[in-house]
This record gives sequence, C-alpha cells and structure tokens, in this order.
Amino acid sequence: MVLAICIENSNLILCGTSHHRKLFQSYLRTELEGTADEYAISIRSILDLHGLSGSNIEGVILSSVVPPLASVVKQAVKKLTKANILVVGPGIKTGLNLRIENPAQLGADRVCNAVAALKKYPAPIMVVDMNTTTTVSVLNEKKMFIGGCIIPGVSSSLEALCTTAAQLPQISIEERMP
Repeated sequence: MVLAICIENSNLILCGTSHHRKLFQSYLRTELEGTADEYAISIRSILDLHGLSGSNIEGVILSSVVPPLASVVKQAVKKLTKANILVVGPGIKTGLNLRIENPAQLGADRVCNAVAALKKYPAPIMVVDMNTTTTVSVLNEKKMFIGGCIIPGVSSSLEALCTTAAQLPQISIEERMP
C-alpha cells in the first residue's frame, strides 16, 4: 500500500492506495501544536479503522502547505513504518513542466493536483481546488503549468462578508440534495 498524506491548512487528508485502487480516505484536523507522537497515534488509529497497520505501508508520499507540520508528520510516519517517504517539494521530479517565474514558490498541493489532473484528463486544463483557500491552476495544451491564482476559500469569504457587511446575515454552507 502507498499512503498519501496531504497537509492542508484545515485538514490532513490520508489516502491509502494499492494497485491503483483507493483503499480508504480519511481526514484529521490540522493541529499546529500537534506532536509527532500525537499524529502517529491518530494515523495509527485511522489505519486500525481500516484493518491496516504500518507494516502494510510500502511507501509514503507527503505533501504540505503548512511547512512547520511537514517534519512533524514525517517523524510520526517514521514511528509507524520503515517505508520510504517521498516529500513533494522543490526539486522533486514529477514530469510537470513549470513555466512560472519562481517554481520553488509553487505549493506542493498545486503540484500534486496538476499531476493528478494530467493523469486523468487531457490538456489544456484548469484545476480548481476549494479548501481553506481556493486555488486555480492552468496547464496549457503542451501540459505546461503556466499560472493560476489563490483566492480566499468559500468559508473564509463568507465569514469576511458577514463580519464586515452590516446587513448580510450569517448563513451556513451545506450541501443540498435535489
């Protein structure tokens, strides 16, 4: 099994895959003060929930947009498995051709999203990821990452509107089923 961990501002997303098949996907709240031991316990609990253990892990891919947590979560994973840990960051070979001014500033989340999108869809393509922030990434017909933007996420935008516009009521965001 390969364990993919995406550290985001609000959540850690853990996904176990084997032979191109998703085994599980789980979420942990991002805790900036969390220790390696606390994260190890949480990750082990998630593995346990799915009938898995650290010995099932053959490799780990770690992506983070929260730099202080990357090393903490990496330490946590090392407590659970002896598998190699690949950290997505500047210099990693993804096959993605970055045509932006400073490629080292591109977030690991956007790199992963672009690589995954190109695996599944033909270029040109625009990738929109809606989390704490909303990121838009653009890949041209030659599969080159040519730019994009980062804007406040839906919840952040709603909170800002409701706290700064006197006549806008606070509303909740919820999925509506047809």
